[in-house]
Amino acid sequence: MQINTLLATNTQLTNGTANGAKESNTDSLFASFNSDFKSEITDAMRRGAGNDFVLKLSENRQRFVELAMMAQQQEPVDSKKFLKSLSFEDRQVLQKVHSLGTSITDSTIDRMSGEGADNLLLVPGKGLDANNDAITETGTAKSFKFPNSNTPADVAAAWNKSLQGSSPEDRLMATASMMTMMFSANIRVDDTGNFLGVNEPGSANYVNPMADPNFSYKDWAKGQLEYNEAFKQKIPANVYERDVQFLTSFLLNLNSGTA
Repeated sequence: MQINTLLATNTQLTNGTANGAKESNTDSLFASFNSDFKSEITDAMRRGAGNDFVLKLSENRQRFVELAMMAQQQEPVDSKKFLKSLSFEDRQVLQKVHSLGTSITDSTIDRMSGEGADNLLLVPGKGLDANNDAITETGTAKSFKFPNSNTPADVAAAWNKSLQGSSPEDRLMATASMMTMMFSANIRVDDTGNFLGVNEPGSANYVNPMADPNFSYKDWAKGQLEYNEAFKQKIPANVYERDVQFLTSFLLNLNSGTA
């Protein structure tokens, strides 16, 4: 859900109909935030999250949704300004909901990107990778997630279906395979192949292969299967079987010709 969507719509309404439409949009948005938050709690339980984590989300749900709604009602929306207006207690609500290790102070808000500030006011798991660098920023924290907000819907569905019933560890390893692809695409070497370093997100030469319109998830999966076959003798049998089973399922579930 984009931070600016509803406000952009509201500005196009005439004064005579704006109030009614705004109330309708507000009710719809409130219901959406609540639904998304409850889904996140359910998903956390499915992932095997501890009781303390689930309880923390549940205890802070109502106030978080209220804060997210307040942020939406700014005209214009300015997430950093809104965050700075919050009390210490409300900042703690955001910190707890997003499991941030760093307190939300004015100085940390100043260091946040627009993406990081916006995502603090979105339900966990719904953060947007606004600049399409494959890194989702929440506050000053940065994380690699797959699927993320830019993953084609059919690819995300195929990925999630292929991981149904998988353990949290297997899900993590599947995501790690995509992260390895990102890392490999940004390795720098000299003319003789010596390692020089890695291009970091935000640097001039950093690339996100998945942002390339010609990137194919099917080709990626096929390449991973070929790699596993080529190095089968060097890969532990249980790891080989796990990866081949997932990748084969992922390929079968990809039903879009452009995926």
